[in-house]
Amino acid sequence: MSIPRLVIGAAQGRSGKTTVTLGLCAALRARGLVVQPFKKGPDYIDPSWLSEAAGRPCRTLDPFFCGDDERLVAAFLAGLAGADIAIVEGNHGLYDGVTVGQGSGGRGQESGVRGQGSGVRGQGSGVRGQGSGVRGQGSGVRGQGSDQGGFRNDEFFGGIAMEGVRSDDFNRPAHHRATEVATTNDTDDAFGSTAAVARALGAPILLVVNTARMGRSVAALVHGYQTFEPDTPIAGVILNNVARGRHEEKLRAAVEHHCGIPVLGALPRDEALSIPDRHLGLVPRAEDEGLLPAIAACRAAAERYFDLDAILDIARDESANQRISESRISEQRISESRISEQRISESRISESRITNRPFEIRDSRFAIRHSPSAIRLAVFRDRAFTFYYPENLEALEAAGAELVFVDAFRDTALPAVDALYIGGGFPEMFMEELASGGRSLLRSVRDAAEAGLPIYAECGGLMVLARRIIWGERVAEMAGVLPCDVEMTGRPQGHGYVEAVVDADNPFFPVGTVLRGHEFHNSRLFNLLHTAYFVEDGVTMAYRLNRGNGIGGGRDGLVYRNVLASYTHLHIAGAPTWAEGLIRAARNTQYAVRSTQYAVRNTQYAIRSTQHGARHP
Repeated sequence: MSIPRLVIGAAQGRSGKTTVTLGLCAALRARGLVVQPFKKGPDYIDPSWLSEAAGRPCRTLDPFFCGDDERLVAAFLAGLAGADIAIVEGNHGLYDGVTVGQGSGGRGQESGVRGQGSGVRGQGSGVRGQGSGVRGQGSGVRGQGSDQGGFRNDEFFGGIAMEGVRSDDFNRPAHHRATEVATTNDTDDAFGSTAAVARALGAPILLVVNTARMGRSVAALVHGYQTFEPDTPIAGVILNNVARGRHEEKLRAAVEHHCGIPVLGALPRDEALSIPDRHLGLVPRAEDEGLLPAIAACRAAAERYFDLDAILDIARDESANQRISESRISEQRISESRISEQRISESRISESRITNRPFEIRDSRFAIRHSPSAIRLAVFRDRAFTFYYPENLEALEAAGAELVFVDAFRDTALPAVDALYIGGGFPEMFMEELASGGRSLLRSVRDAAEAGLPIYAECGGLMVLARRIIWGERVAEMAGVLPCDVEMTGRPQGHGYVEAVVDADNPFFPVGTVLRGHEFHNSRLFNLLHTAYFVEDGVTMAYRLNRGNGIGGGRDGLVYRNVLASYTHLHIAGAPTWAEGLIRAARNTQYAVRSTQYAVRNTQYAIRSTQHGARHP
């Protein structure tokens, strides 16, 4: 018998998918089931809550990263060990995907926030609640299913990257815009939709519909979603934002009569189901323990308002149209190493052209460990730095790393390690605290970077390696590894998928490597003067972007000594050589340190021998 599975989709974004998925994960876990959550699309924040609700790390399913259904299914299967049921939260509307057949992204006009057309998504202002209102300047509450606004970290409409980089920040315009390699013949944003993922996984779909100010028309909406693409297995409906009185009765009757599928739950409007929201999405789970009651509320709502037994029956349905058979699963099971080998052959040139040797080691006293045993890799992981895919951490361990977690609010210096990984997050929310309480740790990071420690940083990690963060009147000094400042702006500066070609030497990737990742940031770099490749003070940029904004000017990936820092977030599925490259750089640095120490010992021995000869002719 195959593992039961469900995909939670919606008619549109802000319909309440996360609320429903959290409630299902928590309620089924309470029944004693081992629930494995997945999130479709690039996202860190919703998965942090799904992980809490399910008690297992939420894993990522992203067709853009994986490239085809076979690798997508392999990624799904890799996360199922020991699970009783898999629940996949979709993103956007059910049929919203990305365009992969046309080049896109890059620098554009002075303004423009990416939505479905242009301008800022949503209308009005105020607090985003259950069904209306738009988040104002970085605050608010995301409720059960607000349809009208706010910038979400998981919204990648059409794959068109955010515009909004100021044209006077850089010395040359965007260049080398290449047409992307198409992996599908569709050019209407069809690739990688939630519906396509459900079909690839053989998983039935529960369609969440925000029914605020809707009556019998709900049946027309659901019927349209049933028929829009053939063989999309919509098995039931969850109604959200249901008003009191006869509203639920009318909605149920319309759906079940005209659509022929059951309504499996009806959530009333309830502020208790809301999780606070700000720029780039929900507040991450790790930032505030006081937000956990929202999960308990979602669980209670699912237990009260959902037909959990019927939902489980649908998840367990083994009909031919809704399940990948066990024999097919065994045929499609591909080990992570196999996937890595296949993607490596596609994305990099021969090993003979690898030029990313570690930078010269100036001083081996700072942070670099001198042991030839397993690589010790420090990872910033705390309230400010929470954006880590579990698959990435697992890939590092599989490549030979021992992960050493560092708390920027408690630790005063880097431990003895061979490399450092600083992921994304919200350092701007804690900028003064990092600048004061974390001052000695940041100084330790700067010293380690100067000494040649391999450091890989993404987005928030890039920000903390800069000289300072500026947010309005607030200014906070950071590590000062990179010759730039960071400015927080009132609008997104990059949001969407990224395709990068490595075209300059760096510590971790061979020139010619193609990377698929994503970006979402409201900050931008300034006081950074550069041409296409060279910046200043020994800093270069390693990525040429075919898609996305990055730092700007069609570039991303600042390189200084053994540091690589970018706005681009990578997932191992879209960057299969990443973990190996980081570990290789750490081992090369170890070797360089040991070679330096050996040379020093030989010199000392020669001096002692000369001195001994002088004393005893």
